[in-house]
Amino acid sequence: DGKRIELWGYMAIGTLEGLQGFELVPESCECGRSRVNHFVDVTLTKDQTKFIPGRITLTGVFHASEESTDGFITSLYRLKVEKLPK
Repeated sequence: DGKRIELWGYMAIGTLEGLQGFELVPESCECGRSRVNHFVDVTLTKDQTKFIPGRITLTGVFHASEESTDGFITSLYRLKVEKLPK
């Protein structure tokens, strides 16, 4: 938790463009949010989302802890990155 890491995965199908975040999933066919332990919430600090098909590698600060909204666990893993890969 709190360490800089490199992580690879796929943008979840249905990732919207022009946002500050998306879900990174381990397989290209996963649709995200199926199970809270199956994705990493990615937050972009200096960029906006644009869907990138295929595997991507991200470098950023990783956090592992429960995050909840209205009593429901919404995230276990988070990664803050500056920009998407080119």
